[in-house]
Amino acid sequence: MKPAHFAVLLLLAAPCRFVAAQHLQANIPYANPAHERHVLDIYTPAAAASQGGQVSRPVVFWIHGGGWQTGDKSDVQIKPQVLTERGYVFVSTNYRLLPDVDMETLIRDVAMSLGWVHKNIAKHGGDPGQIYVMGHSAGAQLAALLCVDERYLKEQGVPFSALRGCVPVDGDTYDIPAIITTAELRQTVHQLPLPTVGHRVKFGGDPRKHVDFSAVTHVAADKGIPPFLILHVAGQPDVTAQAKRFGAVLEAAGVPTRVYGARESTHRKLNGDLGKPGDGATAELYQFLARTGQTRVPASAGANSEATRKIVAAVQPYVDRQELAGAVMLVADRQGIVCHGAVGFADVEAKQAMRPDAMFWIASQSKPITAAAVMMLVDEGKLSLDDPVEKHLPEFAESMVVVEQDAQQRQLRRPRQTMLVRHLLSHTSGLPFRSALEVPTLDRLPLADRVRSYAMTPLDHEPASKYQYSNAGINTAARIIEVISGQSFEQFLDERLLKPLGMHDTTFWPTDEQVARIAKSYQPGPEKRGLAATTISQLQYPLSDTAGRTPMPAGGLFSTATDMVRFYRMLANGGQLDGRRYLSEEAVSQLTTKQTPEGVPTEYGLGFSTGGDRFGHGGAYSTNSYFDRKHGLIFIWLVQHAGFPGEGGKAQETFRQAAIEALGR
Repeated sequence: MKPAHFAVLLLLAAPCRFVAAQHLQANIPYANPAHERHVLDIYTPAAAASQGGQVSRPVVFWIHGGGWQTGDKSDVQIKPQVLTERGYVFVSTNYRLLPDVDMETLIRDVAMSLGWVHKNIAKHGGDPGQIYVMGHSAGAQLAALLCVDERYLKEQGVPFSALRGCVPVDGDTYDIPAIITTAELRQTVHQLPLPTVGHRVKFGGDPRKHVDFSAVTHVAADKGIPPFLILHVAGQPDVTAQAKRFGAVLEAAGVPTRVYGARESTHRKLNGDLGKPGDGATAELYQFLARTGQTRVPASAGANSEATRKIVAAVQPYVDRQELAGAVMLVADRQGIVCHGAVGFADVEAKQAMRPDAMFWIASQSKPITAAAVMMLVDEGKLSLDDPVEKHLPEFAESMVVVEQDAQQRQLRRPRQTMLVRHLLSHTSGLPFRSALEVPTLDRLPLADRVRSYAMTPLDHEPASKYQYSNAGINTAARIIEVISGQSFEQFLDERLLKPLGMHDTTFWPTDEQVARIAKSYQPGPEKRGLAATTISQLQYPLSDTAGRTPMPAGGLFSTATDMVRFYRMLANGGQLDGRRYLSEEAVSQLTTKQTPEGVPTEYGLGFSTGGDRFGHGGAYSTNSYFDRKHGLIFIWLVQHAGFPGEGGKAQETFRQAAIEALGR
């Protein structure tokens, strides 16, 4: 029977992820004549359908498991969803199975499918020069073998140079003679019968074939073997031994290799969890893809590659003059990302290229996110912007304000104006930038203790009388969230805003994997020439320390460009995104329009700078994000600079102007 070839737009949802559209082309034949199992499925970001071949995306080629005897290309779980979200084309293939064909024919089926992808994927928006080969269980053996034994792919005209990486998942047959010996010895020791259809039979019954079908046999230096990420279940001895054995052979040949054992997992769970937030193997996969992918290429679905290249070219001179270490630049409209690229270095000294998924300390860009969380409670009627702060935090009932002071004395009195919640969010509360206890870093004290220290500190001015930038005010608003919700601020933020929006890389405590993606910080070098590495002086190290560091709502978040644009697209769309409402239109209006009192010239909303035709916020280390109402564009500029040498400070405006020109806005 001839397989059906059809296209459909899928709407897929996974727990704690936003709903995302994908374009699926199913049951595409890859052989002529084609057996009913000579078919594959191609998943692409929905935006790619309207762009034709304008954008070339990296490709993930997936090989299902099933002991070489069962299984189907539909065994993909959420991998197509999460990988197309990250800008990849995802291909899943079928192949003929044992015992209908022998092992060598089965392997050649998979190679034929990969050959078809290499020849045809450009028509579907994929880059034939950026293919990742992945597989689970039996598919792990097939993926590994194809990526080290060049004979199969050479027959299909696929060079190893087209493979960006290989990710075998929980395979136990990279060294087939070893697993046969282990399994049969185990049966013998326990006086159990040998399996009638074990690995010895499946791989042909000939010891020479067992060796030839083993990936470890074909590893050698200078063959152009792609980098490997070998995932396995840490608690299973056979797969652990095979993964470590294969990894050691690859490393001995000079192949970049990472072996990762997933704890508290199983063979099925490891595969099913790939793509889920908080999963360790998923974090390893994303880091591997970032590490091995090409530089200066847009990483997001829907990004315009030509416009991105123009933007990168415009900013590159700042890098060449050592006035800018590196930057991630993203432009979006209300519908999605239109440009996304990276330039320069995440680590200048190590010559580590900046990646589009690099992470940054966004510092005071945290303030709009905290303010949005506060407005969720306002929308629910649990809080009013005109509530006195002392209603929720009684420690502020005894606040005093400075009337006058000199080096020897300070005169205080009761404030005439009651401090309101809206004053906290608009920097008009009278609270200082920080309290005297917030030293040497701003992330040492628990939020409740921090806020109590503010209540004991005299106000610098009457509430609502002037604008004074205040971390203390934003942190106090976050403490009110804790009191009303009964949750910690970070839990409320994660459950109510970050996870539902799909902002899975936005956190106060980056994981070890995320820390590896954080761009290094730089400041001007000696005599303000060149660049000198520095640290984030306002935070305590290590950044992943959940015991010694506490959340700083006013400036403690780390994030990525693709996370930040989700937040700003929600605001640009009046408080909703992908069919879900987060904030009322009224709440968005209050956040993003001037809320400072009449007579106070500074234009500031609630957690947002609101001057001109923009609303957004910058960060201490020169990051910036904003929605430009005039052009209908969101600009995300992520760098990690405590100042710039030379003309480096002009790089952001160069990015903006290049984007507007490239997009014809």
